[in-house]
Amino acid sequence: MNAAVEPDPALGVAFREAVSRGYRNGLDFYVEGFDTAFSSELVILERAPEGGCRVVYSDMGRENLRATGDRVEDVVDEFFHTLSTVAWGRGRGPRPEPRRLDLAEVAPDPRSTTDDAVWAQFRERASRGTAVRPPV
Repeated sequence: MNAAVEPDPALGVAFREAVSRGYRNGLDFYVEGFDTAFSSELVILERAPEGGCRVVYSDMGRENLRATGDRVEDVVDEFFHTLSTVAWGRGRGPRPEPRRLDLAEVAPDPRSTTDDAVWAQFRERASRGTAVRPPV
């Protein structure tokens, strides 16, 4: 598809914003409908087959679904957060903002925990707000 013909205006806005922030089309990200050569690691913003939009982090053919929503606007924050995390290590774009998460979002089932001391330390850090989601 030709980049001059935007298939979806909302996807076009996200594409232009990513380029304006210094990210490289095809190396750091791909937005559906815009020509690119794919890198082995990038962040994808696309229409979901079941409807709506989704953000996917792809690395060496392994895909990790990061966000889904009914509209581009519902997932664009996750797109830029994941993109900044990937591109920052490559010396491009703004530094990613750390995120504070609830313990339940990142901790495995406590019944499968084998090292209680490690999880006790993690819970302590989480209660202080210093535990953040690891990079993608």
